[in-house]
Amino acid sequence: MVIPKEGGPYSLFCTDCHKWIPNTANYEMKKEGFFAHSHICKLKQDDEIDDSEWQEAGCNWKVWHELHLRKKMVNNYGS
Repeated sequence: MVIPKEGGPYSLFCTDCHKWIPNTANYEMKKEGFFAHSHICKLKQDDEIDDSEWQEAGCNWKVWHELHLRKKMVNNYGS
């Protein structure tokens, strides 16, 4: 289940698969307290962040981004 949650890289969190989800609601929807997403568990999209990755980065965007780029390079080019 996707719920609003503070303290992460995005404002939404899936309690089933522990991923942070971006809120795709427009300004008016957000102003009224609604949220929107296109999350499907077990289908990781590029803009979703696994909570374990976020914790590994110390809940820091810059550190997460550097780790993410490093992992991407290793996956694309080998170690």
